[in-house]
Amino acid sequence: MFWLDESDVSNYEDNSVTSLNIYVDDELKTTFPVANALATKPACGTDNDFSKAYTFYLGSSPSRSFTFAVKDDTGETWKSGTWTASGGGCLSIDI
Repeated sequence: MFWLDESDVSNYEDNSVTSLNIYVDDELKTTFPVANALATKPACGTDNDFSKAYTFYLGSSPSRSFTFAVKDDTGETWKSGTWTASGGGCLSIDI
């Protein structure tokens, strides 16, 4: 699940970033308006205007690694990383 902590908003706003594009394994998954920030981390799996939850196919493996990138509208990468998804698990990533 991806979400935006309101403590990060000023950094984006100071750099004239109004929306963030979330990529998983180089595929655009969603776009977040920077204004859609939360004061506290939502329950894992919450899917609404302020957080996005996704289900990923793991195949026959009990876990699988994925990459993510957070980019602005100009394509500049603000955050990136790798996480390992496990069957039945939930991970929360603050963008």
